[in-house]
Amino acid sequence: MGHLIPSLKNKKERGIKPPLLLRITRSFLGGTLLLFLLFYTVWLLFSFLSPPLMPWHEAPVIRQIAPAEGLSLEEYLQTEREYVRLTRESIYGSQEDPVLRSFASEENIIRNSPFYREPREEVKGSVLLLHGLTDSPYTMSALGDFFARRGYRVLALRLEGHGTVPGALLHVRFDEWKQQVLQGVMLLESQERGRKSPLYLAGFSTGAALSLSYTLDVLEGADLTKPEALFLFSPAFAVSPAAALTGLHAPVSHFPLFRKFAWLDILAEEDPCKYSSFPKNAAWQIYRLSRENEKRVARYTKNNDFTIPVYSFQSAADATVSAQAVIRFYEKYRFPGALTLFDIHPAHRGQFKKALNIRDLSREWKANAPLTVVTGEYGLPAEGNVSVETRPWAENLFSLSHVALLFSPDDALYSRYGEDNSITWGEKRLFTGEEEMERLRVNPFFEEMTEIVSRYLP
Repeated sequence: MGHLIPSLKNKKERGIKPPLLLRITRSFLGGTLLLFLLFYTVWLLFSFLSPPLMPWHEAPVIRQIAPAEGLSLEEYLQTEREYVRLTRESIYGSQEDPVLRSFASEENIIRNSPFYREPREEVKGSVLLLHGLTDSPYTMSALGDFFARRGYRVLALRLEGHGTVPGALLHVRFDEWKQQVLQGVMLLESQERGRKSPLYLAGFSTGAALSLSYTLDVLEGADLTKPEALFLFSPAFAVSPAAALTGLHAPVSHFPLFRKFAWLDILAEEDPCKYSSFPKNAAWQIYRLSRENEKRVARYTKNNDFTIPVYSFQSAADATVSAQAVIRFYEKYRFPGALTLFDIHPAHRGQFKKALNIRDLSREWKANAPLTVVTGEYGLPAEGNVSVETRPWAENLFSLSHVALLFSPDDALYSRYGEDNSITWGEKRLFTGEEEMERLRVNPFFEEMTEIVSRYLP
């Protein structure tokens, strides 16, 4: 039976050499994993260099009670304001810094709480206003006043995690925001007197993405009120793919030693109506929402027309949502409605990263929806489905910005634009020139913008 006993061989002779492709794949995966672990470790250690966390970077101790079914509009507004008051007073009310202490003032509590406007004359319809990420209902106040003057009842929601302290965004989920949109529509409908009036959704940035999500629910057959149209400002149709990495903080950031790792930015809080500090979870949620929206739009428009008009307003210089992404949605998915683009100062287009070539865009516009360009350049070509509205352009206005569109130049908080002509204004993070620039917080063309909105309203 000796022939049944395997002869001894060295390892090289006994082993079966894996195929070349398998060896290359193993090496690639091993190298990729090693690089990822190195990146993750450096990213984690780098968080230790961030400024110290403050009380407002913690999740609020005061928990918001889930709204009861059948809550009236008055009860909703009262409950929301009381929660904003309690949270802000518990964190900011005892601060020695007078700026931080003012965050708990009655004026700022009102600014950060939902609001409702009823037109003085006959009601033409209802508008649900949805603010953006790290913002508050105050973002929508000027637009709300405009719609109310035009004869529309208006409700501006406070999205979960906003209007209180930055730490409130540490654990929020975009599904909660979607549920709030449903609640907002029902609250508006509770104010109907007899025949149901038309519904419009108006959203800024993340609020625009939520407006699109609700509309997709309707188009896909959900038993919801169909909006007549969407009015979207700096819409977060798509965000940077790098935002996908922000979800990687979760496995370790809940440990006390690594709490800073939960934050992209830890900054001083100076604005009573917008967070300066930015948690990774907030970026992760808008990334998930925008990705879900695009997949649904692509799936729906493959066999169906998108029938609800989408009227969008976008700065050509936008450090948060690229104008190219907004244009792509109109061209690829054939949105009806219209797109309005606010140009960069003609003399300074070359000083902005990823600046749109407005001339080429005007000649090559392929979408079904008409394009309107608001510019300071005379002689810009207007062909086919493109119109050009030339306006006087201040010398110190180099561009608009992501956050500027919905604030009028005389806004109570951000009116510095009109007070000092020596400051250069625009989208600071995209500017490559040598001049010192501040990020523009108001829209010098706010009246022109609302005039364009009026064209799309009955």
